[in-house]
Amino acid sequence: PTVPLIVDTYNVLHVSGVLPPDLAGIETADLARLIAASRYRREPATLVCDGTRPPDAGTGAPPGIDLVYAGPGRSADDEIIRRIRGSSVPRRLLLVTSDRAIMREARKRRCRILSSEAFLAQLADDHTHPPAGSAAAETPAGDVDHWLSVFGLPESPSPDDDANPHPDNADERGRSTTPRVVNPEPESGTASDDSESGSEPEPPLGAALPRHLIDEAAALWKSDREHRR
Repeated sequence: PTVPLIVDTYNVLHVSGVLPPDLAGIETADLARLIAASRYRREPATLVCDGTRPPDAGTGAPPGIDLVYAGPGRSADDEIIRRIRGSSVPRRLLLVTSDRAIMREARKRRCRILSSEAFLAQLADDHTHPPAGSAAAETPAGDVDHWLSVFGLPESPSPDDDANPHPDNADERGRSTTPRVVNPEPESGTASDDSESGSEPEPPLGAALPRHLIDEAAALWKSDREHRR
């Protein structure tokens, strides 16, 4: 059976000193993505937030995750307690919070409780070491290299690279003397010379993408390298 998660969103986001530097300062959408890639990815999760949705907040969430706002003048505590009291299977619920009032109500109904600090520590560990079966752990090497090239990151090492750490085109320190081309020149006749047209050269594709996507690609590259060692 599934274990529905009810997450006291802002209580989790306000925890400090648990996440590594590359995850520090995450927001609601980032938390949803971390959950979707974690050991809890197969469990239905509800992220409950105070008040109403901010105008600049995104509307989408990963599959299996619901983003709920308590409503005008209401706190996440009010909404979470209402859900605990109204659940027909409270013992299956997993409450993620360090709020005493919510924990007290959860204990009355025999819900499971996980502190916000422990929950974040689990997400950080799953981010660094993706659990078996997750999208990050199952991404084929070819797909990894494709996306790394899109973002302008170094390609994943192959077994042949490990067997021959000093290829013919490397200097005495093992560094390649052939630069990797991120944006190859267009074929003759397909585009005019930038110096003649006066137009600005196009930036790498990665530079035009949202920062959070670039960060996710960097994390994927790091995870793939560690997996191949």
